[in-house]
Amino acid sequence: SHSLAWWLVYPTNYHFIASIVILYIPYYFIIKTDFLRNKLPHLMLAVALAGLAVYCFFYDKSYYHIDTVREPFIRFLFMESMLLGAWFRQKDQVYRNKFSVLHVISVAVTFVLYFLSKTLFAKNAISSEIQIANQVLIFLLLFAVFRLFIGIDQKLDGIPKVFKRLIDFVAAITLEIYVVQYVLIDLIRPLFGFPVNWIVLTGAIGLSAIILHYVSDFIVKRILKIIH
Repeated sequence: SHSLAWWLVYPTNYHFIASIVILYIPYYFIIKTDFLRNKLPHLMLAVALAGLAVYCFFYDKSYYHIDTVREPFIRFLFMESMLLGAWFRQKDQVYRNKFSVLHVISVAVTFVLYFLSKTLFAKNAISSEIQIANQVLIFLLLFAVFRLFIGIDQKLDGIPKVFKRLIDFVAAITLEIYVVQYVLIDLIRPLFGFPVNWIVLTGAIGLSAIILHYVSDFIVKRILKIIH
């Protein structure tokens, strides 16, 4: 059996939730402290430099593994992403509903570059020594996606209600999707070949996420009822 630290800190196999819980501790103090909250770009730079130092001096660069499920180094990117989200929240009135076709192009370009780099690294066409470029591209892609969607917020209000409800529901179960996907991938992927495994996995992940969403929602409501 594994210790509590193994499940919640390191080196847990499926550490997404544990990582977020841990990172929310410094994130909470950052958001609640005026000085730190007003220095988000500086904090993102500090996190990036700390990650670069760990990468340069301690990270095993002999093979490509920076984006594997069990990779603890991803926590630097998680923290950067949380701070980036907070920064866009601060800049809401600056960027909301200010759209340019360049925002679409930037998403498309960074998306292609990310998956191209991922493919080339996986095939050893690019030296694993520079695999940190993978996380840099993810961060740039995330920035581009944030900038695009905050710029078209008003346009999204005009889409048909059925699509809005679908988008809202998918948004509501994104955490559950992330929780169940890696476990199901390990269980189902070896059973079928592509594209059958992809179809079965997508269906299983979606169904499991929906079930988990309603079960967890029921439990949370019961707990809150008891507390109140």
